[in-house]
Amino acid sequence: MKANEKHRLFFLIVLSGLLLGVSGCSTRRNTLAARLYHRLTSHYNVYWNGKQSLDKGANEIRTDAMDNFSQVLRVYNYGDEALAKRVEPLMQDAIKQSSEGIQQHSMVFNGQELIRWVQYSYLLMGQANFYKKDFTAARRIFEFVSQKYNYAPIHYYGMLWLAKTYIESGDYEKADAELNLLRSRLTDENFPIPLKMELPLVEADFYIARNNLDDAYPFLEQGLKTCRNKELRTRIMFIIGQINQRQGHLNTAAKYFKEVIKRNPVFQLDFEARLRLATSYDTLQQDHKYVEKTLKRMASSNEYQPFLDKIYYALANVAEKSHQDSMMIHYLRLSVSHSKKDNWQKTTSAVKLAKTYFNKGNYPLSQIYYDTAVQSMPKNYPDYDQLKKTASVLSEVVNNTQIIQVQDSLQRMAKMDTATLYALIDRRIKDLKKTQQKEAEVLAEAQNYTPVSNPTTPVAQAGGIWYFDNPAAKSRGYNEFVRQWGNRKLEDMWFLSGKQSMFPSQTAQNESGTTTQPAFTGHGKKEILNASGPLSRAFYLKNIPRTNQEFRISDSLIMSSYKDLGFIYLQTLHDTIHALNTYLALQNRFPADPEKLQNWYMLYQIYSGLNQESKAQVYRDLIVNNYPNSLYAKVIQNPDYYKQLVTEHEEETQLYKRTYNAFENQDYYRTLNYTERAMHLYKDDTVLMPKFLYLRAVSLGKVQVPDSLYNALQLLVKSYPNSDIVPRANEIILMLQKEYGIGITPEQRAALLAKEKNKMTASPYVFDATAPHLVMMLVKTGTVQIRPLIVRLSDFNQKYFPKGHTEIKNITFDSTYRLITVGSFGDMIQTAAYYQALKENAYVFSGISQKDYELYMISLRNYSLFYKDKNIQSYKEFYDEHYK
Repeated sequence: MKANEKHRLFFLIVLSGLLLGVSGCSTRRNTLAARLYHRLTSHYNVYWNGKQSLDKGANEIRTDAMDNFSQVLRVYNYGDEALAKRVEPLMQDAIKQSSEGIQQHSMVFNGQELIRWVQYSYLLMGQANFYKKDFTAARRIFEFVSQKYNYAPIHYYGMLWLAKTYIESGDYEKADAELNLLRSRLTDENFPIPLKMELPLVEADFYIARNNLDDAYPFLEQGLKTCRNKELRTRIMFIIGQINQRQGHLNTAAKYFKEVIKRNPVFQLDFEARLRLATSYDTLQQDHKYVEKTLKRMASSNEYQPFLDKIYYALANVAEKSHQDSMMIHYLRLSVSHSKKDNWQKTTSAVKLAKTYFNKGNYPLSQIYYDTAVQSMPKNYPDYDQLKKTASVLSEVVNNTQIIQVQDSLQRMAKMDTATLYALIDRRIKDLKKTQQKEAEVLAEAQNYTPVSNPTTPVAQAGGIWYFDNPAAKSRGYNEFVRQWGNRKLEDMWFLSGKQSMFPSQTAQNESGTTTQPAFTGHGKKEILNASGPLSRAFYLKNIPRTNQEFRISDSLIMSSYKDLGFIYLQTLHDTIHALNTYLALQNRFPADPEKLQNWYMLYQIYSGLNQESKAQVYRDLIVNNYPNSLYAKVIQNPDYYKQLVTEHEEETQLYKRTYNAFENQDYYRTLNYTERAMHLYKDDTVLMPKFLYLRAVSLGKVQVPDSLYNALQLLVKSYPNSDIVPRANEIILMLQKEYGIGITPEQRAALLAKEKNKMTASPYVFDATAPHLVMMLVKTGTVQIRPLIVRLSDFNQKYFPKGHTEIKNITFDSTYRLITVGSFGDMIQTAAYYQALKENAYVFSGISQKDYELYMISLRNYSLFYKDKNIQSYKEFYDEHYK
């Protein structure tokens, strides 16, 4: 409570006491005076206690609220949710005291509250809710104060705090309306003077919150003239300096920053003012070397060590102004590496560095810093979603580039003679021993990471055989590691959990104790058996392709990655040059690619966009002459062909809607009429045609005999085996076989009925599509190499599901099988996406016969039952019934 408020309260108490002592006063007046005196003195104590709690909490917020100096400061900083939670007990006490005072001491006469401090208690309750960020409750109370007490000056305060509430809750239209209403009332006779002084600052805060700095500026200047609070005046000066610096008025900005420093502000505000003063210089009039010297002096000062990230970022901006790109990159990297607590600054530095590398076409390094930015980026950072998307796209670029580089290197190594290969490996091992500790120290410094004794795994790359020669690969660092794998100790096979159960010893053995032979033969067969990490030859030999099948798999990975890269460069990054080089490399390396038609069309598009008509004509002729009936040829020859396809599809969709409506209305003859028409007009369609055929089949079953239904469904299944309607069709076919024996022999029907009867036996498993699921693989240990399979499975996860919950576990199931699980996933739908992609991936199951493994989805509940029961057939029957 301010001193003048206490004086007024004391005056009223004294006045009411005097009334009691005046002789000749009426009994009614004496009674009123006595009640007034009692209520004033009682409520004074209650209100004062609540006000103390409110002021204590508000001061704590003002002291501890963290400012984001990377943006223009708000005039008022009410802290974050965590700080609001911390002061909530104080605010609750203020609300409690105010509520009790109102209930016990309110006195209304002729529709007006006589106890002025009851009015202030309501305002105090609203402020307490505001500070603890319960804006809904605060809004209701401030609305009540502004309307209920419209006869008293306090209702203006209710209006002002209501505007503040709308600003903090982001309801800017209502905030603007409330501020406009307050402006219109400025000439009212009883408009409080303190409110006139504060209103410009609230209006400035409103415009800053909306990032409208031009409109905020005049209100800041006006507020600076009227504000009497020293700390707030210093803050306003700093904000004015920030705005001038952003708008290029560097001399004016420097003037305000100097004023801030003169006023001896709190340490961080002093530092930020000095930092901005150093960088508020005109490159045409001032020497950047003096600024660099000033900033470097700050960087060497012990008191500014916590702010090195900001100082290096400022140095990077100075280097940028003086066109020193290499120094700018150097300082930005230092800023990122020294940013330990300020995630906003770390994100800002990383994004600037990522964009710099991106503009230079260095996508691997750009991806590294985009990834760093995404991991440290606050949710309210500008362009949050777009930055995450860019990071994701560049991750795809890097992943595909690495696949090409690694496979190229492995193929070149496979073609070397043994002596050359061993000499190369030995040289690299020697180099690795010399550099591993140095690299670990650099990584520890750059990524705040404690080095371990085991070296990181070097991977082969295209440019110089070994992928660890690539700076981008070496710099992927700790952030990428944690994002992909979580916090794990760095050791061989760190990407797996349950390794002890998987590899009891360094020698690979199956469950029967027989030593398992490696998948590859040729160079280093003995060394492969004794693989022990990146300091052994075997480490580099184990993934080299040897057989024709392994080379085909390697080639398929390279081709797939080239195509993904070309598409990303062209369609997402709009980098025509990289796209052109990628598609040309694909064309030159794999001229017999089965999908070369698509590659030709991409090259045709690129050359046409570059106005290189002669080169575009080459690929146009290749497409039209070799594939005249292809979609690409038709689009090239008729630019409106695609529009015609869209129109045709829309017409087909409308016909399907009419067909389905007729079917729903049980108008089966009309349904058959529509489906016959669709079969004639859209016979080449593969999306809606299976659905037309399904409606036709069921309608035939309704108007003819079951045999007609059976034959129509068989036509559907045979014509469109991959359609999502086929499982439903197969269910009906199976029902017809069991019920009527259609299409099968009596013996086959008897077997089906017997199987159905067996299924009626209660199963221990429960089907729940919403439950968390695993993908489960049962692998025969006697014929399948487990370790290479796990490595390929991990490669698959990294490439296709880098952000999924794809933790791999590997345990013994019985004497015949090893049990490998991946997951868990959120529900059956998410699990099915992973299951289908894994099932169709030739790389993971390369060299493994289908009879040597089984692949299932299983819920976590059913998994525990399955592992305990160990009855594969029982679960297979349950699986076939519910999942297939």
